[in-house]
Amino acid sequence: MSNAKKMMVLVLMVAVVFCVTGCLEKKVKRVGMVIGIRPEAIPEYKKLHADSNPGVRDLLTKYNMHNFS
Repeated sequence: MSNAKKMMVLVLMVAVVFCVTGCLEKKVKRVGMVIGIRPEAIPEYKKLHADSNPGVRDLLTKYNMHNFS
């Protein structure tokens, strides 16, 4: 078998593996919801969420976790 044919077979096999495993295109499905908050509850909400545990943020950064909001 010529080198060109071997290369073509190799490229085809790699393409098939990527397509089967989904490595070429993996879509992220984001799920969320919108909730309401009473205007008088906003200060308490902001207070509760202002200073998150610093250890939590450090671990998220350490393990390259982002866009978790």
